[in-house]
Amino acid sequence: MNTYVQVEGFSNQWFRLFKKGDTFDNQQRASNVEKMRRKTILESINNDYNNEYANIDFQQRLSYFLDIETGLNKNFLKYEAKVEKFGTLLIREIGSYMLLKGNKITNTIYGNFYPKEKANIVICENDNECEKFWLDYLKNNYPNKSIATLNNFSHRSIEELQENLTGVELITFSTTLGDTTWFENLLKANTKNIPIIGYFHVKEREETAKDLAKKYNQQLTIVKL
Repeated sequence: MNTYVQVEGFSNQWFRLFKKGDTFDNQQRASNVEKMRRKTILESINNDYNNEYANIDFQQRLSYFLDIETGLNKNFLKYEAKVEKFGTLLIREIGSYMLLKGNKITNTIYGNFYPKEKANIVICENDNECEKFWLDYLKNNYPNKSIATLNNFSHRSIEELQENLTGVELITFSTTLGDTTWFENLLKANTKNIPIIGYFHVKEREETAKDLAKKYNQQLTIVKL
């Protein structure tokens, strides 16, 4: 079980408290952290490339991403070595970190996964942010329900998905369904048979989704906009 904390000045973020002797005991979890971090860096680079007022560290992050992709950065997830050098770390879910030293812990939770916002409705999102039109649709049609986004969905284990779907009233998504792996993982994780609604950008993929939902005995409603 891991320790997750919030610190003063970062009230909307959870960090894993990583001290000397701690390890990433689940290699798949470590791999998923790496994937999320790589994806976040790449999206940031893409945004900066198209922004003339980009941050000055654009070149540094571009170089860092290329190092990751070519396998040159061998210490990418060597948090144990960083702890030995700098002391206890505060690791974000995307993999970036800062030092505990100089920060004041305001909240602590113990668990196997980073804490997530609890809500009536969850949006399963493979990117960092959900599509605005889908969020607007849910807000308009379920005005009295709270909504949370479970981002980087495809990089999460079924066990983590199960934990985050606990207590949810409605599971939603908008997708092209270019790959079905994440969707099957959703169906496998939905052990409570929570109703699912989704919008498909590619209408030809709707039948594929229906067949998969039927295979796992799930309730899938396709939204037409």
